[in-house]
Amino acid sequence: MTFRERYRTELERTVAFEERELQTLTASLRQKLPQKERARLDQKRFARTCLAVLLLLALLTGGAFAALRLLAPHEVAEKLGDAALAAVLREVEENTEPQSVTDGDYTVTLLGLASGSNIRAPEGSAIDPTHSYAVVVLGRADGQPIRQEENGTFLFLPLISGYAPERIAPFTMTIARSAFYLDGVCYNLVDMIDLTAFSDHALWLCVLQTPFSPADALTMEPQSGDPVYRDNYSGVRALFRLPVLSGKANPQRAGELLRLAGLE
Repeated sequence: MTFRERYRTELERTVAFEERELQTLTASLRQKLPQKERARLDQKRFARTCLAVLLLLALLTGGAFAALRLLAPHEVAEKLGDAALAAVLREVEENTEPQSVTDGDYTVTLLGLASGSNIRAPEGSAIDPTHSYAVVVLGRADGQPIRQEENGTFLFLPLISGYAPERIAPFTMTIARSAFYLDGVCYNLVDMIDLTAFSDHALWLCVLQTPFSPADALTMEPQSGDPVYRDNYSGVRALFRLPVLSGKANPQRAGELLRLAGLE
């Protein structure tokens, strides 16, 4: 069943439930009221049902309902067979609010992020404390299932405010990525370099579509230093501000990383 079909089913069920509840609550009262009062009661009942429908539609179009139907970040790791990472993501879920952007034909949702140096990795696990792990969901804005070849056109790029994207991108480029398809959307588990040492800067996760390169798609806003899309970039525009770990900035470590990347 597609998402659109599921939405329709849930909407019909909720409206039907509301109708039954109203009928039960008002049946006995109707018998005791004069005809004029009964008509007024019917009008109120109709208005309440319409309000319920409008609220549901607002939830569906506003994305609040959408966030509820997606898997949790730890469930994504479980489905990919990584129990250790699932345990780590479960720990950070309470402090992570999903972020969602709809642009053009697609909706992109950053479900969760576990920052490497803040990870308490289970002993013997393959989790690398110099990496961070993000869960990103891609779907079509029209509710149709996303195709595998569509997901393959997207790139996920961590960026640091104050550093030109075209220079920093080769250093921060995604290390690895795993994906699976469920209910018409694609869940991506993105393995990327941990940028905790740069927590005194704004950190971003940028979504790009090929064939654009970071140099062709992105530039740096002169005053803030934040990454912005170039005017001639025609792909999906989705920039997610990543949470920074207060007190975790490490200029010495950041400098070492930049020197290793040939940027200082």
